[in-house]
Amino acid sequence: MRYGFIASTPLQPAFAIGMHTLELYRQLRLFHPRLGFQPFARAIAAFARIPYRTEFRRQLSDSFDIYLRIRREVKARVDTYLGRDTPDWRVLYGCPPCGYMLQGEPTLAVARLWCMDGNGSPKRHASAGATDPRIFASNYFLDSADKYKDEVQKQSRSKTSARFAVGAEPGDTGDTSPDDPLPCTDNWKNMQPEHMKRQLDFFEQTGIFLGACRHGFILFILEMIRSGELAKYPLALVAKMLELVAAVQRAGYDIGCGFRATLAKSSIGALARALGFDSLTNAFHGHAHHRLCQLRHHPLVSSGVGLEDFETCERVFSESNDVARTIRFATHFHWRQYLDMHFHHWDDVKYAELSRFIASNYEQALKVIKDGDAAIAAAAKIGIDMPDFVKWREQEIAYLEGLKKEPEGDVLAIGYVETLMRLDEARSAQAKANVVFVHATPEVFKSTASIKTHNELITKLEREKRNADRDVDSAEASARLYEEKLAIPAGHRWTDSHKEWHGTIMYIFQRQFRRALDNLERLVVQRLFELTKANMSDTSYKLRQQIAKALQRRSRAIQSALKAFNVAQKKLDADADDLTWKTVVAWTELADFSLLRMARRDIRNEPWAKFTNRELMTAYFKKLRAEEELVRCNVEARRLRTWIEDEDRQLATAAARAEVERDPIAVELRELQRFRAQANHRHRVRLRKLELSKGFTGTPGPGMRQGAIDPPTPSPTPVPAPSPLTDDSTLWGDEDAEGSDDEAYLEQAERLEEIETAAAGDEPVPLSFYS
Repeated sequence: MRYGFIASTPLQPAFAIGMHTLELYRQLRLFHPRLGFQPFARAIAAFARIPYRTEFRRQLSDSFDIYLRIRREVKARVDTYLGRDTPDWRVLYGCPPCGYMLQGEPTLAVARLWCMDGNGSPKRHASAGATDPRIFASNYFLDSADKYKDEVQKQSRSKTSARFAVGAEPGDTGDTSPDDPLPCTDNWKNMQPEHMKRQLDFFEQTGIFLGACRHGFILFILEMIRSGELAKYPLALVAKMLELVAAVQRAGYDIGCGFRATLAKSSIGALARALGFDSLTNAFHGHAHHRLCQLRHHPLVSSGVGLEDFETCERVFSESNDVARTIRFATHFHWRQYLDMHFHHWDDVKYAELSRFIASNYEQALKVIKDGDAAIAAAAKIGIDMPDFVKWREQEIAYLEGLKKEPEGDVLAIGYVETLMRLDEARSAQAKANVVFVHATPEVFKSTASIKTHNELITKLEREKRNADRDVDSAEASARLYEEKLAIPAGHRWTDSHKEWHGTIMYIFQRQFRRALDNLERLVVQRLFELTKANMSDTSYKLRQQIAKALQRRSRAIQSALKAFNVAQKKLDADADDLTWKTVVAWTELADFSLLRMARRDIRNEPWAKFTNRELMTAYFKKLRAEEELVRCNVEARRLRTWIEDEDRQLATAAARAEVERDPIAVELRELQRFRAQANHRHRVRLRKLELSKGFTGTPGPGMRQGAIDPPTPSPTPVPAPSPLTDDSTLWGDEDAEGSDDEAYLEQAERLEEIETAAAGDEPVPLSFYS
């Protein structure tokens, strides 16, 4: 170690690797997680012009473990010196825009926005590394999921199969109550237990379940152990967040609609309600939910969430999936270690992008508000006011709710006629059973069967006769009960010669037709609204075809409803043409539903059903969310600005104190100070440009942290923001020097944008120890 090398064995080492080499491999692996030990060891051997030996890979791996452990120990000591070693400090304050609250700042309707999801890519084989007893401790991983394993009863697969048998579609609400915990979950493969059965025998860890704030910082990670995406994982995550943040929160989840019912019935349901917690669907995933779900749980119609799409987990997984290849056969220790290393680096990258995130969202919100104002102005010219949009949403919800119930009719008359028809069928079956029983004499079969067979046949015929008699008695009793309720005099039972009979039969056919039409209408209208995005002008022909094929494969409910509709239609009109699947999927607007003229309610003339009005309604709700986004960005920008100043002072003061105390940790504190100064300098430039931009409505400059007493003081030892390749002062100038003004900040921001554009948006590779 004194000479900058780490041996793979503590005693009598014969092989050592330089720390610069190990740091190079760490940096390469951070930016290219698929780089394993073997290709790097081969490259180093070739670079040193020595023959490669198979033990090089193992020695590199062992030395790298030691190197990472040293880095973790150094970081732990730095965190302790800075007071950042308290439990859950990373989650509470690691993302300044989320957790660094200020005095006198506006109160946000929703204090925290975050999302959660499971990912099945980072699996680990059960047979890998059984001899390694080490346990990797990390504040990223949460191990309390089993506490909630008995919170939710397993869903009966027979019920699911029964729903499919009658033509129900996953996600439909036709036969479900509002509290049904699984209205849309069957649309997601990970939620189906059968999907996991093939994996349980091979993998110990079948994936991870994580939460991330809206800025991308990782909250917690849970191991999915020999299971799919069970409810215990999100329950454990929500419970921890409710414990840490006693304020209103919104969490996006691809099955957020179903999870909110699960959460309400769990042991933490009362706490979640008391703190105002709610789960929503993701913005993009929400289009795979049924229309009622979108109208209730989509971020677009959820107050307080701004323009947040809750799809951060998908972006996290797009990067972490590269780690999966190198940990599939790793030990449990290494599996956790490399995920921990990756997500530490991920958070560092997200910190460097915070000001860009806020500025981009601010710009987007201003544009949405401008477009929304134009849409509302256009609506006002045709007599549509803003309250109409809210009313239309409520009317659409009421309409879709109404489709779940069949129309009211003369239920008693229908039941009476159906009972009489059942009575006729029972009497016919009774007469047939009596005839068969009477003619079943031994002479018929005594020459061909034994006495035992004869006895079995007689027993069977007697049982059929008793059943037929019982059916007749039951139908007769039901018919008398209906006659009593309908006040039909004795001896005046309806027959096929009565006009009441014919009227009721026709009504039954119409009722069957309307029920089939309502079911088909409900399914198609929901899918039509959901496919609006697929029919946008920027959707390619190939993608449209893929969406149509995928819809056809999974929409068994529509196909079953089509069949039932055609059968019912034939009863009313034998010459009617069958409605085909091709016709249904070709409809792109409600105006194409000519069949709705026969429905009990034609919605084509409803204002909320017209395409133009729906576009205006979407623009209105987007404008509401954009206004909320501006408020949130104003708060987050000032929080970040304050954090930058406070952290600079804290690091400078801590490093100076450590130097006075001759504590070796001073070197690491100065290194951390230089590393954060680079990112913080860029944040200052971007935030200052935002504050000077047209449309900015927030409070410029830093504020004061909640609980702080002393006003801000100058940093005792300012550290310039260095570039990885050169001193930043030559590029940006000294922002603390006298004469710095707004024009200098704008000039620096423009130069920063030029450099970032030339680099295709990539952050420079930091070579600091704290990257």
